[in-house]
Amino acid sequence: MDAGTSIELASESINADTDAKRYQMLLLKGGIWVNLLHQTDARNTLQVLMAGALVAGHNSVFRVVMFPDGAVEIKAYSGQVTASGPFEIRKANARFVLQSAGNKNSDAATPYRYLIEPYRKMIVQASGEETKPFRFAARSDRTAWVRWNEKRDAAGKEVSAEPGTN
Repeated sequence: MDAGTSIELASESINADTDAKRYQMLLLKGGIWVNLLHQTDARNTLQVLMAGALVAGHNSVFRVVMFPDGAVEIKAYSGQVTASGPFEIRKANARFVLQSAGNKNSDAATPYRYLIEPYRKMIVQASGEETKPFRFAARSDRTAWVRWNEKRDAAGKEVSAEPGTN
């Protein structure tokens, strides 16, 4: 997680037919790096919930950043990630519930769903308007934070508490 990131575990559920697990996390602010390549069950899915979007991945590596203005950037590094929305999130009985924010009135954003391939990203504005996934350059994305996460992933464990200290 980026410094200053705030998340909340929303739920965990198990599909009775397949035993696949689905974890839901609410990203309140900041950015996260998710690596689901080495999980014990490839059918498991992690969903990252935000006010404007839901990002879901399994067998993938991706990054989600929520900017202070409410815009969200989603980048896929490996595997495929699904982004959909817009959603409004409400809490009911200690669980988070997604409600479609599209088609409520003429000003509402149109619902979307995209499959984001490796080295593609998309932006979802706070208004719910989104870009279609587009390519980003791996070389320009090689920040200290990305390299630190990749090094940590390769080692399969924590490398250090902060990027740049190793």
